Amino acid sequence: MGSTLPLAASLQAAAEAVDGSWCAPDGRRMVVEGTRLLTPGGQIAQGRYSERAFAVVIPEGEWLAGKTLWLERTSPDSLRVSVESENQQGPPPHDRWVLCPYVS
Repeated sequence: MGSTLPLAASLQAAAEAVDGSWCAPDGRRMVVEGTRLLTPGGQIAQGRYSERAFAVVIPEGEWLAGKTLWLERTSPDSLRVSVESENQQGPPPHDRWVLCPYVS
């Protein structure tokens, strides 16, 4: 019985992790693996990772370069994706991205 708690905790952490291949409503795709992000434009960027969230400065050559992209896991199959902008009032607008369909 004592071994079920660590297993349950690890399963919960996996369910909340931001890692995965994510698809936007407009067809863009990105991949998060630990502290690395593969951008929709094909660039690799290093970010900051916590339990359910990920933040990265968008690299040059990408749309909205230089701004901070925030990813937050909201359910097992979706993320809230927002871009922090200067002088914003209140929380930034966001999009809902979902896990991309598995293609074999």
